Amino acid sequence: MRVRVPPPALATTVAAALVLAVLASRVGDWAVMTDELLYERLALGIVDGGVPRVRGELVDVFALLYPVLLAPVFLLFSLPGAVVAAHAWNGLLFASAAIPAVLLARRLAATPWLVAVLTVAIPWSVLTGFLMTENAAYPAFLWAILAIQHAAATPGDRAHALALGGVALATLARPQLVVLALVLALAVAAEELRVRRGLRVHRVLVAAVALALLVVVALALTGSLGSAFGSYAPTVEEGSLLSRDTLRSALVHLDVVAVAIGIAPLLVGGGWALEAAVRAPVDPERRTFAVIVVAVVVLLSLQVGSIVTRFPLGLEVKDRYLFYVVPLLFLATAVALTSRPAIAGLLVTTAVFVLTIGWEEFEPVFGISLDSPGAVLHELLGRELGDVATWLAVAAGVVAVALVVALRKGVRLAPYVLGATAVLCTAETAYAWKRLLDSSGPSARPIATSPDHELSWVDHALGAGDDAGIVPFPVGQEWFASAVAWWDVEFWNRQVTHAYLVDDRYTWTPEAFPLRRVEIDRETGRIEGGLGAHVVRTTLDARFGPRGPVVATARDLQLVRVEQPSRAAWLTIGLHEDGWTRANGIGTLRVFGDGETSVTATVHAPDVEEPVGYDLGGARVGYLGSNETRELQFTVCGRADVPIRALSSSPVPDIAGSETEETFRNVGVRLTRIAAVPTGRPC
Repeated sequence: MRVRVPPPALATTVAAALVLAVLASRVGDWAVMTDELLYERLALGIVDGGVPRVRGELVDVFALLYPVLLAPVFLLFSLPGAVVAAHAWNGLLFASAAIPAVLLARRLAATPWLVAVLTVAIPWSVLTGFLMTENAAYPAFLWAILAIQHAAATPGDRAHALALGGVALATLARPQLVVLALVLALAVAAEELRVRRGLRVHRVLVAAVALALLVVVALALTGSLGSAFGSYAPTVEEGSLLSRDTLRSALVHLDVVAVAIGIAPLLVGGGWALEAAVRAPVDPERRTFAVIVVAVVVLLSLQVGSIVTRFPLGLEVKDRYLFYVVPLLFLATAVALTSRPAIAGLLVTTAVFVLTIGWEEFEPVFGISLDSPGAVLHELLGRELGDVATWLAVAAGVVAVALVVALRKGVRLAPYVLGATAVLCTAETAYAWKRLLDSSGPSARPIATSPDHELSWVDHALGAGDDAGIVPFPVGQEWFASAVAWWDVEFWNRQVTHAYLVDDRYTWTPEAFPLRRVEIDRETGRIEGGLGAHVVRTTLDARFGPRGPVVATARDLQLVRVEQPSRAAWLTIGLHEDGWTRANGIGTLRVFGDGETSVTATVHAPDVEEPVGYDLGGARVGYLGSNETRELQFTVCGRADVPIRALSSSPVPDIAGSETEETFRNVGVRLTRIAAVPTGRPC
């Protein structure tokens, strides 16, 4: 297979890559958690130990191509600047997809430079501003398609080996692309039915298919099929893979993608592929490509529809899972307009679009949704058209009639259709980038900003070779605010390498992130499981505090150098985890001292009408007004139990265990910002 990119197409690709790299480098924050944290940590694992690890452990994540490609960036740059550099690198990676697209265009006698533009100038390019696997999966997908095209059109041991390698590479980029293995088999089988070369020519592919079937059967018989998919196991283990809802969702996703690229590529390119796949055009290369296009569009659409309907993931449409079909539809359109008119196929795709576009509600997306960049125009369309689906159905019908008339008259449509598509997609892409760069991320920080170096406060405080673990705990009553705080700590600090789990609660990360479980002996203060040399904790955590000096702070977070062997300086008994006293109950602040210990604590009252009284050890009694806070300081000797109780109670929100959960409890006063520091004096 010759790999030579024509100079105009190469120049176009380089220019597009530079523009995309500049745009992506303007993004200075994260947005898709915990995906971005996962791939950053995997890349750092490769840099630090040569193996993709998360928090020091191997994890069941198969999307390893992107972390491998990210690793050099994190080797050369330190946080937070490494994230911006990674975004620029994403732009180059994403734009490199134009190279296999151009090579496909050459095989199919399409216009290479225009294909390069259409491959890069798409709204999904906004994903380059974030650490997401699509940036590696997009070019890997097109390289795999090029290899499949070559293997089906000119079969042989080497061609099949290249195709299998391409599929494996795409699957390592994004496991959902394992569906390309079926595309390869279908494309080769379709060509074999036409030419009849015999199985000997396909021996490498036949052997690979036989081996794969044996592995699948063996895993199925042992009940381990899901384990082969790692963290993606639920996608094959839960729910019905195919259903009426799956088909509906598949068609809705395809319609949304079609609208995002101007509808015509689906009608013209999809229609041509559909017709060419079932009849034999003059050029067998193009027929092979038609089979590939149909197989990819159908299989990926069904796959995405199945996943979205079986697993509630927020938005009903997640077109970032399906945008891989876009360059294939562009290529098919370019081929269709220089081939025998495929009017029957055009009418079929038009009918499907017109009949199903009403299933999409075109909910307005303000700003931009990274799960559905193709929906960036929905708010504008809704504001200007009202009934979006009806107007788009009418537009599709008008376009189809005009195309049929022009094709029957022999009008040369390629320059007009492709040119209009390129202008539309470029303008829409510019609009998508503007909306992204004008928005704020989940952290409430502007997206288009340089990351504040203060975000890497833990790295700045630690010495070379040191590391720290986090002890996650709510920093407020809202689930998401706490999630943002702890994601920030880990994402922006390279030397935060692990996390501790206390009482089996509070992580804000999924199962792919390993945890070190620790327990505190309430009698001795000994920490079972042990803490490392440094931990990051919040001063609002009223469960316990480790012995050791505070070496850095950031708002309600602190970095503690833990004395070894690790033990608690203090802990509480009988309080709510966030320090509220229980209604009509007495709690205890237990201090583990070796001599005189200076204790400080903050007492906080809830929102009440009458003053709230508190009693801390009998000698410290007082009253607090509504939402009043008071700092107390006293000394104790040796191991001491300080009782605490409130003289009244009132309801406050419970600690949020999820994004939607909201319950209440009756409490008295809240004890936070507890510290117990040895004075050095004997009792």
